[in-house]
Amino acid sequence: VRQAGQVAGVYCVLTETTSDVLSEHRHAFHQKLGETLDGLDDAVHIMKATSAMTGQTLGVARVGYGEIDAACRTVSIDRDWTDGRMHSLAGNTHPLEAFGPDMLAKLRQGRTVRIDDVALDERSAPFAAAYAGIDTRSVVIVPIIEDARLSAIFQLHEPMARHWTDQEVAMAEDVA
Repeated sequence: VRQAGQVAGVYCVLTETTSDVLSEHRHAFHQKLGETLDGLDDAVHIMKATSAMTGQTLGVARVGYGEIDAACRTVSIDRDWTDGRMHSLAGNTHPLEAFGPDMLAKLRQGRTVRIDDVALDERSAPFAAAYAGIDTRSVVIVPIIEDARLSAIFQLHEPMARHWTDQEVAMAEDVA
């Protein structure tokens, strides 16, 4: 910062990443989510509210839920939320195998899939065309297991490569 042609100070922008501060942010998100969902009893409204709040809080382009068919062959997106950078996938059904067998195997095991860049990740690179088909370059997919079977997913999508932090993945898992 200059004043009268002389350096008078330095402006430095920082992001706090200590575990205590991140934990406080996560707790505040949970409180706000709880308040938002209080009184909602319809699954459609709950999914809409949680998707929007998660997307806005994490700065994610598209967030939504997808139902998995009984044979685990397809995922159907009933509705999702976007910030305008990506189109909605609502009403679409996609074959799960198109996104890679490793991804599907992890989801069936109840494990979250995190891919920072589908073009560079060895699990997804051979299937990059399927991700490109939904304009997605980076994903977090959280499995929802019911009666010991993969029944749905909660997903975060970005059109560009993105490094997903452990905190962001944990928040997605909490919401799912």
